[in-house]
Amino acid sequence: MTRILDRLGPIIDRYDVFIVDQWGCLHDGHAAHPGAVDALRALRATGRPVLLVSNSGRPAAPSVDILRSLGFGDDLYDGMFTAGELARVWLEAAHRAGRVGSAWSLLSPPDPSSVLGSVDIPIAPRPEEADVLVVSGITFEAADHQDAVLRSAADRGTPLLCINPDRVSLQPDGRYALCPGTFAARYSAMGGEVRAWGKPGREIYAAALAQAPGWRRGLAIGDSLEHDIAGGAGAGLDTLLITRGIHWPELADSPTGRPAAARLARLCADVGVTPTYAMPVVRA
Repeated sequence: MTRILDRLGPIIDRYDVFIVDQWGCLHDGHAAHPGAVDALRALRATGRPVLLVSNSGRPAAPSVDILRSLGFGDDLYDGMFTAGELARVWLEAAHRAGRVGSAWSLLSPPDPSSVLGSVDIPIAPRPEEADVLVVSGITFEAADHQDAVLRSAADRGTPLLCINPDRVSLQPDGRYALCPGTFAARYSAMGGEVRAWGKPGREIYAAALAQAPGWRRGLAIGDSLEHDIAGGAGAGLDTLLITRGIHWPELADSPTGRPAAARLARLCADVGVTPTYAMPVVRA
């Protein structure tokens, strides 16, 4: 059974490494959540590694810049690991080795902070001329609006690179945006080949935990049962669900409200994963 907490203090000393999500946990993409900076400061005060692990489609460097702009200084964590950074490294190596000659960006043209904007790889003029399709970013259009492109690519056997396995993202205005994981799932259902990076995959946890050699008991903190909690558990970590994030409409009467135990139990049963702890917001 999940233990519902109001603050991190009672459990901090149990762990020798902390894996912390960003979006929905520390901030909403526009502003830091109240108490999040102090919570990271409290984790860092233990002297144990605090590692940020995100499904962001951006490489690590622009992700750090965004955190700085939201008030999260470099001194608040020991390392940053993003799905975008893993994808950037893979795509760069694949291009150098001649396995990928050109790419097509599915949702929007690449910008300087995107994976395709940070790798010296040609952008194909049309999807049918690309060696790979790359999906990153978010959209508010219908889930089927890229189906024609996807079906054609699946028929050709073109791989799709999913740079963020999240399916939806809860925006500050209350709307849900579609994330790359939605399109990766549709592509896979069409018989297309998908290569994905990020949570709940073990690769990103392995990269982060390599910075904490000899760790024995770790805690993964995040707001998504499907990604943060399932991924953390799969990596051998205890888990803490922040219910202010993507699941709050299902769990509480307000974004920062205390989660109802019965509602949490039902949702966990539906998803098939149960966190060790839950709390409304990240609070020291």
